[in-house]
Amino acid sequence: MRPRPLRPQLKRDPLDCEHPMSLAHTVPPQYLRTLIGVVAFLGITGASPLLGQQDCGALAQQQAMNACSAERARRSAALLDSLIQDLRGHLEQAQFAQLLSVQRDWTQYRDGHCKWQAHFAEGGSIQPTEYATCIDALTWNRIDELKLNLCEGNGMTGACTASAKYDRVRSKGQHK
Repeated sequence: MRPRPLRPQLKRDPLDCEHPMSLAHTVPPQYLRTLIGVVAFLGITGASPLLGQQDCGALAQQQAMNACSAERARRSAALLDSLIQDLRGHLEQAQFAQLLSVQRDWTQYRDGHCKWQAHFAEGGSIQPTEYATCIDALTWNRIDELKLNLCEGNGMTGACTASAKYDRVRSKGQHK
């Protein structure tokens, strides 16, 4: 019996951007263990371009930039989710419920704005990077707005140890 040939299939980017550069192939079972080992090795050594605070724009291929930017956007979104959960313990129940309502509206605004922003690159291989970079930037702005609410007087006295955990790590040459 002949093995079935692998067929590429168009998939949606995790940030909901469909693009022809993201062709997914099924990994044959005999290569799965090797793939898992390589991914684990890269994660342990820090060699993966997606695991650090790498400058996605410095990558040589657009597909790598797209993946790197999407990973950065996912990480900032996860950090924002963590911050919101931390705020639960610092806000009264009614205030937290209001924050969740506002946050739903803000997320809808962010996603819509970034889709609009990325449409200027529509059809180009850079469109997913434009979308993810916008998501990442607006999410970090939101983190900066909310993190001071972890501090005394909801930030009236300035930053504190609790808010410092949400400070952005910047590479050399990056400005705040």
